[in-house]
Amino acid sequence: MVIRAVKLVLLLVASFVVWFLYRMGHPKVGEPRFIYKFRRHPSAIPEYLSYLARGLFHPHLLRAGSTKRERADSFPGDDLIARPQWQETRAKTIDVPADHLWPWIVQMGGGRAGWY
Repeated sequence: MVIRAVKLVLLLVASFVVWFLYRMGHPKVGEPRFIYKFRRHPSAIPEYLSYLARGLFHPHLLRAGSTKRERADSFPGDDLIARPQWQETRAKTIDVPADHLWPWIVQMGGGRAGWY
């Protein structure tokens, strides 16, 4: 009985920590003042912790839209880091010919039309 109670308390504490870190990464208009101050601390550690929590508890976002084959494929730049600790592959299927899509792709980026 004691072990179940301890597990329940740990689950509740972990849930609160996840909620708190998620909240730090996604502020609302009426967010509590202490979260506002904590998020804007010069060290930005809270922001990084919220991103870490988001990646740990929502791993499907690291592979959104991609197939198993796409996640297994090698892409340009993969050889820059020999053994990465984690990998993120996102994909979106667009059903148009490449010559129609290419003009939209080349206009994206810094110094061009911007990041979309």
